Amino acid sequence: MGFEIGRMFAPVEVMQAGGLDEWRKRTGEGNYRLVDVRQPAEYERGHIPGAVLIPLAELPARAGELSPGIPVVVYCAVGGRSQAAARYLSGRGFARVINLKGGIKAYRGVTLAGPPDAGLRLLEAVDGTADVLNMALGMETALKELYLSLAGEAAGETGSLLERLAAMEDGHIAKLSAWMRKEGREPGSPLENVASADEARKNPAKKRSLHGVNEHFEPDFDAESSSAVVFQGAAEGGNLAAGPGEGGAPAADIAAGLRPLLADPAALIDAAMGIELTALDLYVRMAAQSPSGIASLFFRLAEEERGHMEILARMRGVMTESS
Repeated sequence: MGFEIGRMFAPVEVMQAGGLDEWRKRTGEGNYRLVDVRQPAEYERGHIPGAVLIPLAELPARAGELSPGIPVVVYCAVGGRSQAAARYLSGRGFARVINLKGGIKAYRGVTLAGPPDAGLRLLEAVDGTADVLNMALGMETALKELYLSLAGEAAGETGSLLERLAAMEDGHIAKLSAWMRKEGREPGSPLENVASADEARKNPAKKRSLHGVNEHFEPDFDAESSSAVVFQGAAEGGNLAAGPGEGGAPAADIAAGLRPLLADPAALIDAAMGIELTALDLYVRMAAQSPSGIASLFFRLAEEERGHMEILARMRGVMTESS
């Protein structure tokens, strides 16, 4: 792709930060890319969920990671660096580049904290669509079991709410299981669903790549870290502290984080929305690291998480109206 110097100085399309979430919902995951052009430390302190980090200085070398045929939304702290990024990508021939006006400081949605590679270690043990679905199935199953476990500790409205949250996961589990069967694989039991990348690293003979190395590897499962990637994070002042550590956070730690919320159903729903948002963020970042066929599946999974968030948002709205 040649560089068109004239396009670099053409007016840049601008989007108001307040309209980003609705635009993303209309456009659909996989049909656009959201790019954070700040520095890694800034991204780690807080980023818009689903954003891929490509610092402005790295953009010339990494522009090939983006598809020029779909819209690219770029943002920085307040809009200066992203305007430069938008002009550069336009000069590279990208069909539609949008600068987020005011940057992340003008964005009023929930942000996530954590490094750009958080959770990506799971890709080391994934090969093909069935394995992606199996990984997602394991995380959904772990979340369901976590909700049911907490429901057993709660009473009244909170217990019923947790059972409803678990039932929501049942619907997603059924859909993922059906997708897996279409791939010719039977869903595993809960203790067979999530691959342990740590084991893959420890035993290179068992490690799979995204390109079909060692076709007979069966994913291992680490029960303590099964829920770590999706469940890491608690709602705190509009910023979800994501970023699982190496090896992941044990489900017991996640339960401990949610347990203080059992007395506040509204806060519990907020935390559940954060869990779904963290999952969306993970799937979109995984898509950016995957071949096109697997990337499309990750985008589809991200859309499923967005659907879950919308259901939870409606539940939260009803709760607010009735209070």
